[in-house]
This record gives sequence, structure tokens and C-alpha cells, in this order.
Amino acid sequence: MTRNEWIQWATKKLMESAIETARLDAEVLLAHVLHIERIQLHIYPEKEVDQDLGEQYKVLISRRQQQCPVAYLMGMKEFMGLPFQVTPDVLIPRPDTETLVEAVLQWVKECRSEEEELLMADIGTGSGAIAVSLAYYATAIQILATDLSPEALAVAKSNAVRNGVSDRIRFYAGDLLEPLQHQTASLDALISNPPYITEDEMKILPVSVGEYEPSLALEGGKDGLDNYRRMLREGMCLLKPGALVAFEMGWQQGRMLKALMEAAGLENLRILQDLTGLDRVVMGFKKNWQSQD
Repeated sequence: MTRNEWIQWATKKLMESAIETARLDAEVLLAHVLHIERIQLHIYPEKEVDQDLGEQYKVLISRRQQQCPVAYLMGMKEFMGLPFQVTPDVLIPRPDTETLVEAVLQWVKECRSEEEELLMADIGTGSGAIAVSLAYYATAIQILATDLSPEALAVAKSNAVRNGVSDRIRFYAGDLLEPLQHQTASLDALISNPPYITEDEMKILPVSVGEYEPSLALEGGKDGLDNYRRMLREGMCLLKPGALVAFEMGWQQGRMLKALMEAAGLENLRILQDLTGLDRVVMGFKKNWQSQD
């Protein structure tokens, strides 16, 4: 069968399984199997596909019919223009999270000199998407990245090496801020995209999320805010006066999270929207008059 015939076959199969992005997924997965750019499928649509590669493609299409995310099938996902390995041990990086990374990078650019080295913490690093992207685009940054999952940390370390920033990220195994409690140097910034899905939302997640992505990276307690409460309670003493705190959140959590951050001693709070116009990030700063206890 030719490339075009395979794409037509796969598109039909995926449409029968109610995959909304059937044609796109069919093309992306075939390009992945053939180790070519997707545009090559359109330039040479009549080129025949080797039988062995066709069998590999069938397996991927079958798994996609069962709602397995394309990123897991390919083992890769682009984020902030960088390549990231992804496995079922980590949450798939979303474009929404780029809003958080871009906001932190803008803060670095506007508020700090290029020569000044900053120490940041990325809590619940997962694939390392946030930490690696920050280190890649802001070279005067040192990052402490934590995660409860040893498997996730292995993926994050691999991504740091892949993108050439492993010398500026230190990885720690442990629950949220627990591994950093004995950190001697104060932090210039605390960044996190923690699990924030509520108990009710967990019950109605799409199959592609609820049955494939790690629940450890999703569940945020009854109102989705449990992890923020803990980070604010345990993290303020680790921050320098004036330090940045930036959290990704669910689009309906802005008002409540902003109130929690204000009560914890943060000021100049603001909510940022993602590319779809939904509330996605809350940023604030530790008050300068607070002591560095």
C-alpha cells in the first residue's frame, strides 16, 4: 500500500472510533513510523510503505482507536519549541503550561540583570518541561526540580540531557517541597504546575486522560487546591523577600487560589490567561518586609 492509501485506511478506522483528529493523527503516526517529516507524506503520497513498517503502523492505529494519546504512542512531545520524551509515567506537556513558562521568562527579562544568577524551584516537575524550558531560554538560572515519582524523575533527567541543560538542574525525589526543607540558599522563585483536578472532575475525565495519564499528576483533592495549600504553607520560609511565586491552575480556580496566596503573604497578585482566554496562571511576590526565616 502507498502512503496515501495507509492514511486513508487509518483515517477511516480512527473516525469509526470517534477520534476527532482522525486525519491528523493518521498522518502524524505514519510520519513517525517512517521517520520522516509529515510534509513528505504530501510530497510523495504514492510511495509504497514497507510491509514491516505497515504492521507497526497498524499497531499504533489500533492503540489510538483505544484512545491512547498520540504523544505516548510516539514517545515524544514538543513543548516551548523543544523535544521532550514522554512516557505513561509523566503527564503530557500541554500548550497551556507554556503560559506559565513564558510569564516566568518575561519576569526574568524585565526584573533581573543578565549577569545575576537566579535560584528557582520547580515543584512536581514530571517530564521536566517547565524546568528544562526555563533553563534553556534563561541561561542565568539554576533550578531545583522535585517529584514524588522516581520514574518521572528519570524522564525529566533524560530531557535535561536531551536539551543540554542538565548542568543547571538538580533533581530531588520527594513529595512537593519536602526534599528542599534543608536547602540553605533562599529561592528567587517557586514555580509549579501541580495536580489540580477536583474529585468531581476526576470522575468525568476523558478516557485519553483518566485511563492513560498518571493519576498522581492529576488529583488535587476535593477542590483541587490541596497541593497549593501545602506549597504555600511549607514554601514561604524558603523564599527571599520579593521572590516570585507562579502557579498553573484550573481555569475556574483563579479567585480561590489568589485568595490563598494573598493569605500566605504574597502581594501584587495577578491572574494570566492562556491562548484560549481562560484563567491559567496566578503570579505573586513575597512581601519585602517579611523576614527570611
